[in-house]
Amino acid sequence: SVFTILNGLLAILEMTGKPEALLKYKIQRAKPVPLEPSRYFRCAAVTFFNLGVIGMAANTLLYPALAWRGCTAAGKLPSLFTAFTHVVGSILAQEITFYYSHRFLHIPFFYKHIHKIHHEFSQPIGACCVYMHPIEFFVSGSMTTLAGPFLMGSHLSVLTLWVTLALIYTVIEHSGF
Repeated sequence: SVFTILNGLLAILEMTGKPEALLKYKIQRAKPVPLEPSRYFRCAAVTFFNLGVIGMAANTLLYPALAWRGCTAAGKLPSLFTAFTHVVGSILAQEITFYYSHRFLHIPFFYKHIHKIHHEFSQPIGACCVYMHPIEFFVSGSMTTLAGPFLMGSHLSVLTLWVTLALIYTVIEHSGF
């Protein structure tokens, strides 16, 4: 997947510090590069658990609601204008729902028991974008990302495009470049 390829390329840089020419673009230059392998592999294990197990569970649980709203592969592909407006609507819905879910996770009880894991890495790396408690991944990751396609009744092709773009953006945002 795009997520794995992008993080694989970033992992080479984060674990080796090479090519050095790219390190000048790192935002937090004081943080150690390369990253300790044990920390990276811990992050990768949680990330793949969230994407594989929790992501599949979220898709299974949320699919009936998405299908009810029209998020299926049935019918013809939407026009470029429709796809564009649905992606823009998804961006707005995700930004709003993520903001409030993230604020909620900073309530002391929820921060201590759920959200704190996401802040364990002070050094930004791409794979950490989904390094979080499974409950946080479901609520603040999956549900906020799917809010737009649900509200817009997006075709499955637009939903797939949106999720791909959202993952690329989130990885780059967490990479520190």
